[in-house]
Amino acid sequence: MSHLCKWKAIAFLLILSFPCTLLANGKVLTWNCSEFGSGCTNAIPEVGTSGSMVSSVVTVQSAADQCLPGSDLDAESVAIRFKATHTFRADLEVSVTHIPTAITAELFSDVGGSGDDFDVTIDDVNGASNIGDGNCASGSNCIGTFRSESGTALAVFNDMDATGDWRLDVLDDAGGDAGQLVEWGVSVYLKDSDGDGITNCYDLCPEISNYLDSDGDGTPDCSDQCSSDADKISAGACGCGESDIDADGDTIPNCFDDCPMDSGKVFPGVCGCGVSDADANLNGIADCMIQEEFKDLVARSLSKVKRLRAGGGNKALKNEVSALATELEEFVALSVASIVTIDASVDVQAMSTKTAKKMRKSTKTTSSKFKKLKRKAKRALLDLADGLA
Repeated sequence: MSHLCKWKAIAFLLILSFPCTLLANGKVLTWNCSEFGSGCTNAIPEVGTSGSMVSSVVTVQSAADQCLPGSDLDAESVAIRFKATHTFRADLEVSVTHIPTAITAELFSDVGGSGDDFDVTIDDVNGASNIGDGNCASGSNCIGTFRSESGTALAVFNDMDATGDWRLDVLDDAGGDAGQLVEWGVSVYLKDSDGDGITNCYDLCPEISNYLDSDGDGTPDCSDQCSSDADKISAGACGCGESDIDADGDTIPNCFDDCPMDSGKVFPGVCGCGVSDADANLNGIADCMIQEEFKDLVARSLSKVKRLRAGGGNKALKNEVSALATELEEFVALSVASIVTIDASVDVQAMSTKTAKKMRKSTKTTSSKFKKLKRKAKRALLDLADGLA
C-alpha cells in the first residue's frame, strides 16, 4: 500500500512530501510487484514439466519521484521479497537482475528439500541465517528473513543507484512439480554517506553533515557557500567575507565602488568623490577645476611679467606675456560663472580685462615708462590673485 512519506530537509528547514511505497525509519523504500510490476503471478513452470518461469519485472521509481528531485536512489544494500507456491522447493533456482546495470545475483538454488512454498525475504544484512540452513533446508515451512544461499550475493547491489527495472528469474530444474509466483518486491536500504541521519536520497548535501554550522548563522555548512561568514550564505558580487551593500544606491556594491557614498560616481575622477566632473562650458576643464586652473593662470602670468627687463630684447618673453593676457581674457569669458572671489561683488571679468591690458602694456620694454607699466601689471595680477577664494 502506498503511503504519504514526509522528510525534513534540515538544510532549508523545508518539509518535502513524496508518495512512496514504504518508508521505515526514513531508511527503507520497498516496491512490490503487485503495485509496480508485471508478471507478478506467473506460473513456475507448466504443470509436470521443468523450465523457466516467464520473467517478472518490478520498476523502482526514479529518485525524482521518490526523493529530492534529481537525486540518485543510493542503496546501502538491497533486499528481495519472494513468495511463491511450489510442491517441491528444491527444484527452484531464483535470481534477480538490475536491468540498467545488467548486474545479477543468484538468491538461492535447490534449497528447501521436499517442502512446499516460499514466503521469504532475502536480506544479506539483516537475515539471521542463510536460506540453505534451518527451516528452509527441511520440510518445514520456509517463512522469514534469510541471507542468500551464499550469504553475500546481494552485495553486488551495494552503493549503486537502484533506480530502474528489476527482473526476477525462476528456473524449475526438475519435472513432476510446479507452482506459481504469488508476490515479490525490491527493498532499498537508503544510504546516509555523511551519517547525519538524512539519507542521501533526501539530503541536499549527502557528503557533508547538515548539522554543522561553522559560522553560527543558522544555515548549515552544506547549504552555506560562505560557511565562515555569518552575514552571507552565498558569495554574491563581492565574495565571502565582504558585504554586498550598496550604500549610495547606484547599483554598484561598495566593494567595486571607489565612491561608495556618491551615487553619481564609481571612480573619483578629476574632481574626487562627492564632486561632479562636469564641464558645463565645454572648455575642456572640469568645473571643479576652474578655480584652481584660474589661480594657476594668474600665477604663471605674474611669473612671466616679473621676468620682463628693459631694453630691446626679451622678444620671446614678451610674446609669452601677450599670449597669457589673451588666455586670461578668454578663460574668464568662458568660465566666469565658476570663478569664486572672496568679495562676491567683484566683477571678475572686468577686473581680468583691465589686468590683461596692463600685461600687454608691460611688454613695452623700450618705453621710458616701462618700470611703471611693469609695476602696474604686477599689482593688477596680485590684486586678482588675492581676491580669489
